[in-house]
Amino acid sequence: VNNNTASLNGGGVAVDDYGVIVAGVYDSRSETLTGSAISGNSAVYRGGGIYIANQTVLAGGDGAPPSTIQAVTLNGNRSGREGGGVFLGTNVAFNSKYNTFSSNRSGTAGAGLSNAEGGGMLVESGSVVSLLNSTFSGNQSPNSWGGGAVYNGGDMTIANSTFSGNSSNAVYQFNGIMTITNSILANSTAGTPDCQYLQGTINIDDVSIVETDADCGATRSGDPKLGPLTNNGGPTQTHLPMQTSIAVNTGSNMSCLELDQRGNPRALANSDRCDVGAVEFVNGDIKGFFVIPLPDGKVVVVPE
Repeated sequence: VNNNTASLNGGGVAVDDYGVIVAGVYDSRSETLTGSAISGNSAVYRGGGIYIANQTVLAGGDGAPPSTIQAVTLNGNRSGREGGGVFLGTNVAFNSKYNTFSSNRSGTAGAGLSNAEGGGMLVESGSVVSLLNSTFSGNQSPNSWGGGAVYNGGDMTIANSTFSGNSSNAVYQFNGIMTITNSILANSTAGTPDCQYLQGTINIDDVSIVETDADCGATRSGDPKLGPLTNNGGPTQTHLPMQTSIAVNTGSNMSCLELDQRGNPRALANSDRCDVGAVEFVNGDIKGFFVIPLPDGKVVVVPE
């Protein structure tokens, strides 16, 4: 689903109870996308890649399944206001599995920039969202508090996911409940923290890595030493941790997902501990790297 334009909402995919065809792909109730690419789409208002309108009843409560995307790449989508990659209205049930959200941007149409939150994804109140084995990389919001990757007001669960190189915070919690387990939030740009909290409730387990935490209550920090976003196997691009990364063998087996984003089994047997983040480092991942030091003490890892 590429290079579509909507004059209002949903440049690539729109889900709307009212039967209005927007652009790209349309469904009147829920949408399941597998093994697809949604890229280069734009919307003047909301949801450059995917737009799901306000629902009167939370999906599942009236027999309708949640909207699900799996093994999907959302790249380079744009919205004039909120949700460059994905906009989820109120009472939306949405599952993300094995997906990569990269280089999406909110607030690019020159209007309403004061409300241009959620470069990768914006979630309204009452919605229930799960982000499992997902990667958010290089997404942008023009606001310093705008949630470069995720701007959340619903009930969100983030598990075994990696956020890297997003601007204006990786995660901004402005309402609702957010639970983060076995995940990495790092390398946010423009001097912004990787996690910022306004109100609601945020719960972060003691193994997740938040490199720079404003006020989310994370207990682990540090540079996770991630490689660039590239093809590391599997259906979508990922950030592979270096063998010496603090993410390797430091996850919680009690809550780790059985497979990583690439579909590889995680180390959950015997005394092994799973890795934190979307990718499980395995022996086959050992390869040559160039490590380039930066003035701020961080490093850039580039494969040979």
